[in-house]
Amino acid sequence: MEKRIFASNNLWIIPSWGKVLGYPILGMYKNHKITDIRADSVVFLSSMECTIKNASETTHYIFGIGYYYVKFQIDQGKYIIDKRPLTALQIPDFLAQFLNKSKDITFMEGSDMILKELIYKIPLSLYQKSETQKSFLKGTLNREIFVPYKETIVDFVNYIQHNIDIDYPIIHHRILSADKRHFNHILISNQLQDKFKEEYLESTAGLNGISTEAKEVLEKDFSFMELAYIEKLLKRQEQVFAKIQFDPMYPFSLIENSDILLSQMKQSDPIIPAGISLITPLEIQKGLIQTAFTFSLDAPWPEEFPRKTLEIWGISKEKSIPKIALTEKKSTDLSPEYQKILSTYKQGPTESNSTFQFGFQKNPRVQQRILPPMPQDSIKAMLRYLERLIIEDYEMIEIGNAFSEVRDKIKDLKLHTDYIWNMSKIANILQKEKFGFGLNPRDKEKYLEDVHSWIQAIETEEQKEQERLEQIQREKEQIELEKQREIQLERERIEQQHQEHMRLERERLKQEKQKEQEEIAKEQRKQETIDQKHMKQQQLLETIPIIKPEFESLDKSPEIPISTKKEKEEQQIQKSPLDKYNELVMKFTEITNNINTLKKQKGKSKEEKKEIKTRLKSWKLELKLLKKEIKQKKKALKKQKLI
Repeated sequence: MEKRIFASNNLWIIPSWGKVLGYPILGMYKNHKITDIRADSVVFLSSMECTIKNASETTHYIFGIGYYYVKFQIDQGKYIIDKRPLTALQIPDFLAQFLNKSKDITFMEGSDMILKELIYKIPLSLYQKSETQKSFLKGTLNREIFVPYKETIVDFVNYIQHNIDIDYPIIHHRILSADKRHFNHILISNQLQDKFKEEYLESTAGLNGISTEAKEVLEKDFSFMELAYIEKLLKRQEQVFAKIQFDPMYPFSLIENSDILLSQMKQSDPIIPAGISLITPLEIQKGLIQTAFTFSLDAPWPEEFPRKTLEIWGISKEKSIPKIALTEKKSTDLSPEYQKILSTYKQGPTESNSTFQFGFQKNPRVQQRILPPMPQDSIKAMLRYLERLIIEDYEMIEIGNAFSEVRDKIKDLKLHTDYIWNMSKIANILQKEKFGFGLNPRDKEKYLEDVHSWIQAIETEEQKEQERLEQIQREKEQIELEKQREIQLERERIEQQHQEHMRLERERLKQEKQKEQEEIAKEQRKQETIDQKHMKQQQLLETIPIIKPEFESLDKSPEIPISTKKEKEEQQIQKSPLDKYNELVMKFTEITNNINTLKKQKGKSKEEKKEIKTRLKSWKLELKLLKKEIKQKKKALKKQKLI
């Protein structure tokens, strides 16, 4: 299977789907036979084209947003309008070639716009068009599309702006198909919600049927990645056209504004997934289907689908006009009264007949006057000026000149208005009248009504513009109010956050101070306990009798006289924590040395050995207490950053 894919944005219009397929059926609607079809158009905004070719057939797909619009009659009753949303068109090659060979309505050299009798394709891109080409496009599209199919197009744009309800995963696709297997059918998915599915499956005019085979058809021809890419394209298209600005009085705005929106959203084009190959602009075909492989092969219309006309179904598009029987009568067959009238006619019209006019048709003579100066400030003031000239009975020629002058001025001030053509028409009529004559009552009333309607239209526009500006101002004020409210709330939040931070900081400092005081008190209690133990140990040592002179050499340092308890406590209070720590270290070293020296001594008698053992035990106990006290002092000094 070969496949060609190309992303492009076009407006497709099929004026009559039934005419394209040869009116295969009139159809049924709510179990009633269709008796007349007045419109069966397809309007479609495409975002991608694809052609799939296999050994037996070639099929073209067009994906986008569209709908099938049909206006029909049942049982000679009122006309009914039905619309079916679409996301794809499935066009077999025989139909594509049939459309491509249909008669051209107009042709513009170098243009990719296609206007044929059976189908219109208009690109939504104007960046390559010159101003001359754009002007030609406007005139052609207005004449061939926007005027004849205005009702359908306006309704479609309203649908895509406000009522679009299509989700684009595969289960929600709706395909208008002319494929041989689904000829003249709409295909939807069987996985749709029951309520929507039942409503959509209701038969309508011009279709052979509606079936639930969309998912199977798409999965047969497209991979999962390709369907996901199509979904992204359609979602982007929906975002673009939901914002489209469309002026029903200027239908070409659909093309212009689409071009602008698509250009602005170019950066949001979905990324092409790996595994999907799109053809380049140089590879596209010049013709109806850009992704077609060729248009040279002949694909005849299938015999199983014979083409018909509405006349075969008993429907005539044209009203019959009764013919008038023209029979020759001799003058002798007429009454004397008619012979007299006929004789008068042969002599030519009489004076009374040639000059006869109704009173409201007579143009009165008026005094020649110079026109007052025309205002230049606004269109509304200029129209009031024309209204004044009509009311005050100026010459028709002068009024015509004024209409012409106002028309030219309005064209300079405003690009497009709905009444320029009517102003030109009135100006041309009045400028051909004779000098010295004014408007008759009938024309005066008619022209005043025209001018009043134009003024009213301007006032309506001004009112709408004023309302729009007021709405914008209200929105700005609301935004500013919300902004000020947000600023105030932010300030209050910051202030509350600051107050909370200050409170937490105060609590933290308080807790730290309290904890520090508790630690100091704890250290003091520990120090007091150590001092008490040390004093008890000292008292114990003092009670131990002095051993023989051979042990006197254990004390390396000169003996310090023992002071009173009160003097020692005063000395301890005067010493700094670091001095106390150093003193403990020196004492620990001294006792350690004494223990090592005493261990080398051996007592001669039993009493001496007992004395050595008792002193070693006492010094080891003191050493253990000193070690613990030194460790605590060191930790306290580190915390105070003294060491």
